[in-house]
Amino acid sequence: MHNGHKLINISDIDSLKKENITINSENKELLNLSEKIINLKNKIELEINKLNKLYDETTNNLTKSFNKKHEQLLKYEKNLKDELNNETTKIKEKLENYLTEINNIIRISEKIQKGLNKFEKNDKNIIKNITYISKINKTKKNMKNILLQLMKNINIIYEEDKNKIKYDVYFFNGIHMTSNIELIDINLTSINIKWNIDNIKYLDIDNNKIKYILELKKETEKFEKIYEGNNTKFILNNLFLKNNYEYRICYFYNDLIGPWTNIHNFNLSDLLNLELKDILKPNKQIKLWKNNGLIKDEFIILFNGSIQYGPYFFYEFGKYLVIYYGEGLLNGDFDCVDTEFNFPINILEKSETKCIYEVDISKKSRQGVEFRAFNHKNDFIIIKNIEVFKYKN
Repeated sequence: MHNGHKLINISDIDSLKKENITINSENKELLNLSEKIINLKNKIELEINKLNKLYDETTNNLTKSFNKKHEQLLKYEKNLKDELNNETTKIKEKLENYLTEINNIIRISEKIQKGLNKFEKNDKNIIKNITYISKINKTKKNMKNILLQLMKNINIIYEEDKNKIKYDVYFFNGIHMTSNIELIDINLTSINIKWNIDNIKYLDIDNNKIKYILELKKETEKFEKIYEGNNTKFILNNLFLKNNYEYRICYFYNDLIGPWTNIHNFNLSDLLNLELKDILKPNKQIKLWKNNGLIKDEFIILFNGSIQYGPYFFYEFGKYLVIYYGEGLLNGDFDCVDTEFNFPINILEKSETKCIYEVDISKKSRQGVEFRAFNHKNDFIIIKNIEVFKYKN
C-alpha cells in the first residue's frame, strides 16, 4: 500500500494487455463478417431489382407492341368493311340495271305479241313469229327469277391469301352438299379427321377438281381458315385439353363456293375421357422453395438449385394427367410426392414449352400431394401454370 492505494504489479498489466488484444481480434472478425453479409445482401437486392426492372420493361414493351398491332388490325378491319360495302353496292346496282333491261324487253315483247294476235291465225308465218316471241318472253321471265334469287342470296367473302374479293353465291336448286366426317385418331394435342362428299350437283362438275376449306373456331374467337386443298384428311394440331373447339368444312369449284357443313364441336378432354380437376397458379397453389428464383402471379422463374412445390391437395385414388406450361422445361426434372413416399410418373411428352406426365395416386396422403419441378442446370426455367386431369373410370 502506498498513500492508501494498492500498487499494480507488472504481471497484472501484461494480463490486461493480452485480454485487450484478444477482444480486439474478435471484434475485427465480427466486423469483417458483418461487412461480408451486408455486401452479399446488397448484391442479392441488386439482382432482384434488375429482374424486377427487366420484368417491368418486358411487360411495357409487350403492351406497347400489342396496342400497336391492335390499332393496325382495327384499321385493317375498317378498310376491309368499307371495301366490302362498296363492292356489295356495285353488284346490287348492276343487278338492278339488268332487271330494268329485262322488264323493258318483257314489256316490248308483250306489246308485239298483242299486235300479232290481231292478225289471222291461219297465217303460218305469223304463227311462227308468235311462237318464237313467246319463247323469248318465257326465257326472259326465267332470267328475271334467277336474278331475283341472286340478289337475295349473295354473300361476299374476303380471301387474304389471294387479296381479292370473291362472290359466294348460293343457288336454291343448284349446289348441294352433304358430308360424312370421321374421327380417325386422337392424342393429347391433336385430332385427325377425314370427310367425304355424298352428293354434289351443279351442271357438269369434275369431282377430281373440287377443293375444300376447313375452318376452326377456338373458344370465343372467330372461325379461321386452317386448311385449303384437295385432300379429304387433315390433322388439327396444337390443341389444349381444356378448350372447346368448333370446325366446319365447305368445298369450292372454280368460282363457285358450296355451303358449309354443320358445325362440329369437340373437347379433347372429353374425347380422351379426362376430367379437369385443377389449374394451379403461381403464388396461389404452387410456390418457390429456397427463394433461389423469382415468383410472380403470372410465373415462377427457377434458377440453378431451386424447386417449385405444392399444392398439398388431397386427391382421390386414380390415374392422373399432369401438364406443365412454361419455357425451358427441357432443363427441368419433375416428380409427384407425399411427405412419406413418391408416386412414380410416366412422362408422355417433354418440350421447351410443355411437360406432360401420368401418375397413379394409389396411396392415402397425409399432408396432401404435391407436384414438384427441379432445376439442376445453369439455364433458368419458367413455369406459368399446371393443369391436373383425372382419367374417368
